[in-house]
Amino acid sequence: MNRILMTTLSALLAAAPACAQLQAKILKVSGVVRVAPPVSEVYSAAAVNQPLTDGMTVMTGDNGRVTIEIGAKNQIRLRANAKITVGAGAPRLTTFKLVSGKIKGYFRGLTGGEKFNLELEGNSAIASVKGTVFAAENGDGTVKVSTIYGDIVVNVKNTMFDVPQGTELLTKGNGKFAVGSIPDGDLDAWMAAEEGTSADDTSALHGFVTNIRNDSAQDAEVITQIREDDFAVGRTLKDMHGNIARVDQRLARPTPDTIQFINLVKRDSYTYRGKFSYAGSSGPRYDYLETQATANMGLPASLQEWPSFFQANGHEFKIIERETTIANGRPRDPGHDAIQFYSHDSDYYTRHHLAPRHQWDGMYLSSVPGGTPDTLYIFDDEATPVTSNGLGSGELWGTAVLSAYKDTDNTGKLEDNLTHDKEHGHLGEFVTANRIDFQVEGYLLNQDGKVMGITDFTQNKIDDPFGFAKTLAFETIVSVRNSNGGSMLNRGNIDLVIIPDMVVAGVQKLIPLAASGSLGN
Repeated sequence: MNRILMTTLSALLAAAPACAQLQAKILKVSGVVRVAPPVSEVYSAAAVNQPLTDGMTVMTGDNGRVTIEIGAKNQIRLRANAKITVGAGAPRLTTFKLVSGKIKGYFRGLTGGEKFNLELEGNSAIASVKGTVFAAENGDGTVKVSTIYGDIVVNVKNTMFDVPQGTELLTKGNGKFAVGSIPDGDLDAWMAAEEGTSADDTSALHGFVTNIRNDSAQDAEVITQIREDDFAVGRTLKDMHGNIARVDQRLARPTPDTIQFINLVKRDSYTYRGKFSYAGSSGPRYDYLETQATANMGLPASLQEWPSFFQANGHEFKIIERETTIANGRPRDPGHDAIQFYSHDSDYYTRHHLAPRHQWDGMYLSSVPGGTPDTLYIFDDEATPVTSNGLGSGELWGTAVLSAYKDTDNTGKLEDNLTHDKEHGHLGEFVTANRIDFQVEGYLLNQDGKVMGITDFTQNKIDDPFGFAKTLAFETIVSVRNSNGGSMLNRGNIDLVIIPDMVVAGVQKLIPLAASGSLGN
């Protein structure tokens, strides 16, 4: 799998386009809703399409409801007896301050490096929102930030809390904050119709919450175990074909010596607009990448303890086994395709008299026509991949066709007739009937599914590298053909959208430790 990704992946350069603060205006009003100008307590009735500028305050009465649009495709909705103030403007940063009450946020349009911060007045808490559906509450000593979908990072007096989807940050009795799961009752509340909410919005929300519950149960088939100290991130975006894709990422430790990374991609419908042919379905898709690395010793339970652990054990620590699976359906789905990439440290297993899961390193095609988990395919390292890319037009995409051969004699390596080289015409396993071709596509995308260009990185500067990284995604599409050109995958391809959000979240978790010197020298 590393070979496939590295063949098509273009390096990211440090740059981002500049843009102004997102413009805010009142979109919908019902009941009593009033607006005050900056530095004033003189309120007047709110009007639809009324622009909101720095310092203005919006307040709802007992029966008031208001929807505020913040740039394209982004909304916050205030309930009754809520008060919010427009914060000071800054390039690519829009800030609102929740003075009191409850709000809901629907953010789908932060695509150009923009950032939205929600300050919770009186609690020194700032929630940084990225492509997220969320709820927030402030008042009577209670602060709560709930992430329904996506990811939110909350800064409380320079202590960072990652609040992934399905969890909420709330104050405890001692004034401290804690992250926990959202109760089912609160998720049910999201399905209740609100005044001013269209039937389509309510129906979509009902389906959204239902999908969260169904996905949680079904994803357990892929995820071995999620511990309290492990974490998850997620984002909704468009893929390069224009399909809406929901991406979930998890980092787990099924055993103390094993790290598991999962990238789940869910689409309600699928259209293919790639560089190769596709004859699969246009219906819902579920694609995933799952990789496990097993070490020769156990790891600390908390991510924050890993730096000091590696400082103390770096010379002895060793990865002894890696296994990566890419698939286009859940494991129990009888029609899904799965490809496993496996490698192990044979010297380690020999010294310790242990048996690895597979005797040889390579690819194992399972759940595909003619493939079984024990059939080993090995890439032909002497062959030059057939490649193409968009660099000529300044676009960051690439394709590659790589050949692999079946290990017919089960020796763990490709051979001719066991005595001669290919150069002498003795092909052995290097025959057409044993060959399969991997067709791989790779695209660097923004949040709207647009293929990024070189100028997106080279002609602008980055003010917020973390925020910019969370607008990017890498899409890799794998199809497999036999020697006759026929597809070896039931569903045509495996189409993965991989986001860098997990890496960003990990770095953000470690930054406070680095600043305090807790990471050591």
